[in-house]
Amino acid sequence: MPHAEAIAHYPKSTQVFIKKIHNRIESGKNALIAVVGGTGSGKSWSTLNLMVGLDLYRFGKMKEAQWYIDHCIFRAKDLLKGLNDPKLKKKTTWIWDEAGVDAGSQEHMSTKNKVIGWMAQTFRNLQQVVFFTLPTLGMLTSQVRKLLHYYLEAHYVDSNKQMCVMKPLQMQYNTRMDKIYYHNLKFTTRDGFLEQVQLMGVPKAPQDLIDGYEELKSKFTSDLNLQLQQMLEKMEKKDEFNPYDRYTDYQKEIHKAVKEEGKTNVTDIANFLGRDTKSVSLNLMFMKKKGGIYQEITRKNSFRALTPPST
Repeated sequence: MPHAEAIAHYPKSTQVFIKKIHNRIESGKNALIAVVGGTGSGKSWSTLNLMVGLDLYRFGKMKEAQWYIDHCIFRAKDLLKGLNDPKLKKKTTWIWDEAGVDAGSQEHMSTKNKVIGWMAQTFRNLQQVVFFTLPTLGMLTSQVRKLLHYYLEAHYVDSNKQMCVMKPLQMQYNTRMDKIYYHNLKFTTRDGFLEQVQLMGVPKAPQDLIDGYEELKSKFTSDLNLQLQQMLEKMEKKDEFNPYDRYTDYQKEIHKAVKEEGKTNVTDIANFLGRDTKSVSLNLMFMKKKGGIYQEITRKNSFRALTPPST
């Protein structure tokens, strides 16, 4: 039995949203909810409070603060780990903050979209609720967007009322038209009138939740920065790599003939080394593939005849 009194302190618009998600889950479905907004828009802490609101409406009370922190994840693998846990309960709520922004963005974006698609199509029976925050919906592929159920757009934070003002929309994918439609949330008043929710105000989450979340995100950000630093250092080392170290002894002889002896065509190099022109030309090609020294030689020495002579 839902506990409407437990969310009476939420604005009416937010109550409507919480009830809609609750009813969807109770009907045996899952709920994928994109929360979009820029830095400082309040999307993360407002989503925390929506997570709390769902528990208040369902159980009449909230869980321990640590439970909510443990269900805020930042990486695709962490969400998969949670969903594959044998102890996973139905109707569990998750927040995938920044939709798992990670280093190696292209590879990660592909993984993220696969996870969301897999979750939408195979986890209906577990009735999971997943909020994932994004700077823009464009971070998801069009295929994944078609699987979403709700879209929350964080507009701004009302500092006086301590709440985030959001635009809630229900998403509908038309298979025949291959098009996504966005609809305002609708609800029926006690008088039987049909009303629409234009905006909703989500109160600030309890401070202990925000503190725990900020600590978790700070650790993730620090780890991410370290990972990015290591990637950049690796790239710099790659830039400093000297292809000469990869040359065979024969190719080093060719390199010496050009750099130190000033030989600038295949015939001269071959005569100097006592080799045939075909093998010299072939090895010059291999040297080029090994990293650029050959290109540098041709550029600096006007190497005009580095291809085998026509026959």
